[in-house]
Amino acid sequence: MKPGIDRGELITHYNGYNRKINQSEQHLSSQRIKFITSQALNGGEEANYCFEFKLLNRKFLMVLDQEKLYEILEDGEDKVYVLLTESWFYILKSFEEGKKYVTQITLTLHYEYTPQAEFYENFDVQLNMRNEPEVKYWFSKIRPREEEEM
Repeated sequence: MKPGIDRGELITHYNGYNRKINQSEQHLSSQRIKFITSQALNGGEEANYCFEFKLLNRKFLMVLDQEKLYEILEDGEDKVYVLLTESWFYILKSFEEGKKYVTQITLTLHYEYTPQAEFYENFDVQLNMRNEPEVKYWFSKIRPREEEEM
């Protein structure tokens, strides 16, 4: 593997009506991510083709291969991955754009601000990776599985 090939950029754009989020830095954000081809989870489970990211003061693991989203709870060096069943994402499309391999995703996060205030916060997400044969190979392993479900 070439050095840095597993590094990428994640751009998130809030697509909702929450005024606090719209007026914050979380409205449009960019962060560096490390693409993980295989990650051990709780109880011996394994996640393939995923990455960690932070959004709205929480840390997540987005598993592209299974279209699952986990919240990561950390206690010192210990990590617990909690599957989020009321939050979800969908891969819209992946394509080559010059030196980048772009994946566009729609993300919906469930938030319970108070027992009376429960909302779904929507984000447009773009994952930019290097346009390299190995990156295209990783995404080729994800795409057919996703398209078979349609």
